[in-house]
Amino acid sequence: VEKNFQYYGVLNKEIEKYFKESRINLKTQSVHSKVYYKNIFSNQESIKNSPGIKTLNGCLPDIPAVICSAGPSLDKNIQLLKACRKGFFLIAVATALKPLLHNGIIPDVVISIDPDDLTIRSFEFLRDTGDTWLVYNAAVPNTIPNAFPSRKIAFDLDSQLAKWFKQHTTEKGSLGKISSVAHAAFNFAKYLACSPVILVGQDLSFQNQRLHCTHSYYYDDSINLVSRLNPLYYLNRLKYLNFGPNLTERIDIFGSQVNSPLAMDSYRQIFSSSLENSETVINATEGGLPINGMKN
Repeated sequence: VEKNFQYYGVLNKEIEKYFKESRINLKTQSVHSKVYYKNIFSNQESIKNSPGIKTLNGCLPDIPAVICSAGPSLDKNIQLLKACRKGFFLIAVATALKPLLHNGIIPDVVISIDPDDLTIRSFEFLRDTGDTWLVYNAAVPNTIPNAFPSRKIAFDLDSQLAKWFKQHTTEKGSLGKISSVAHAAFNFAKYLACSPVILVGQDLSFQNQRLHCTHSYYYDDSINLVSRLNPLYYLNRLKYLNFGPNLTERIDIFGSQVNSPLAMDSYRQIFSSSLENSETVINATEGGLPINGMKN
């Protein structure tokens, strides 16, 4: 080890990263396993009747794509998206849909992959989905694809049950390894051959003890609980403290120290490992953690 210190240092970092990702994936699966498989069963008819992303592979070469997440820094620059909306293909993660629509910004696509019923909160206010298309997999609550009766596109889920069901329908296409809805959006932009791919609202850390922007359902939940004895900063503080030992200290794009949940720090590393030299990827998030390999 002493003679090959650099080699074993890199090896040790890779092992640590692997176990972090594995722990997060196992924890997610154990929490959501029952609802995960229930959703796969309930979505079979919807998946069967949805076109797949397979037909879209490489269809938007050299078209700029903006991937909008719901980090707290989105409050700073969401108006910039509105000002030049016609200049790019807009992909929203589910939690960013409500803030975008509140500001009169219609995304081209919204991505949904989470099995938890809580994700329905991103869609429950919709009366008309307009021109936005849903890109989803079989794990989401059935309510979500039902809200997009004629504008939904499916992609294949990498689970044994989903693979078994796939024998009885057509292949939809795969987005590869996905650990979060933001990774799904990023892989979808690459699948379309968009360039450059630009990230906004991808803080991956706390900002003033907040993880989400204004008008996201997480933020609205806190607003609804505000009272004279429970001001907003106090409620945010309680949420922040609940993360406890699952926080890690990192340096943000401005050189200041911030705290990030271990899961989000792992997501940051997954973003970095999925980059290729030939890609033009820009992190235009006005805050949060830098992502190695992306231009800030």
